[in-house]
Amino acid sequence: MAHHVYCTKEAVKKYNRSHGLVKNGGSWVNKAKVFFNGVAMELNKQLGEEVSVLDIGVGHGGWFFIPLIISLRNSCEKRLKAAVGIDNSKLMIQDLINNIGNHKLNYKEINLEDLFKDTLPTDISVINADIEQFVYEWDPQKNPYKFDVVILMGFLHHTINWRQTLSVIVNSFLCPDSFVVIAERNFDSSFLDGNFYRDIDKNTPSTPWRNLWLNYYKERGREGFPWVPELRISDYDPVLCSLLEMNFVIKMKSEKTWFIEYKKAEISQWLEEPVFSNFYRSLNKTIIDKLKKTVSIPDNISVCEGWRIYILKRSFK
Repeated sequence: MAHHVYCTKEAVKKYNRSHGLVKNGGSWVNKAKVFFNGVAMELNKQLGEEVSVLDIGVGHGGWFFIPLIISLRNSCEKRLKAAVGIDNSKLMIQDLINNIGNHKLNYKEINLEDLFKDTLPTDISVINADIEQFVYEWDPQKNPYKFDVVILMGFLHHTINWRQTLSVIVNSFLCPDSFVVIAERNFDSSFLDGNFYRDIDKNTPSTPWRNLWLNYYKERGREGFPWVPELRISDYDPVLCSLLEMNFVIKMKSEKTWFIEYKKAEISQWLEEPVFSNFYRSLNKTIIDKLKKTVSIPDNISVCEGWRIYILKRSFK
């Protein structure tokens, strides 16, 4: 997996701030948790009696991985065979372990090679590994453990080759009638790092956050280059199309938004950090100094963030 910023302490701290793994995170955190818990419970209803779950790029696991596990364990009609969370960041894995403990669940640290065994621990299995290393060394003759649910929330856009990664995951880890969970950010979230550049002319609602970026690109002009990745957290349509071509059908689509109030200091810190943002990426010091003077950042700004979740089921006709 590409060495991304969530391998640094400062990045994980900011991630936890923006993803609700902090005390007093605000009312939006509770709204988000209610939303994800609800989706997890709906997925639970569609699963069989025995269930195994794999979350790749699990992060702190608090949004969907742990809520789904809790939902399955609280169900008298279900038996959780295995639950595995994989992340290439040791810091994120530690947050996952802490989160598991906060919910009074048990865990066991295992290796990626353990996924080729016939059985897995009944406790939550935690793996600190680079899944793309597995992808590049993939041997179709080997037969890893098969899962009923594979969660790919906010993961694939971090990979070097998301198409190859998705293909290997589908062909390696999934049972015939398995489910895949993907998610994308929506509304103002799509403007979070400025990679909405190619959508600048779309008829999206006018918001303070969007207008800030429009002003930024107006002042920036043609200097440097805009970051326009094929896959981004606010647009997982390419992944959705690929899964549909691989005999998956959409079983559920759900979305929710909430407002977060940011102060000027928080906005400035986010925008000016080149590893997080497109704001100053590829620009020389002269242009950066100009933008700092001409682009006005408000003292407070309300950002409408949210998620859109797709649950797909593999279907062989």
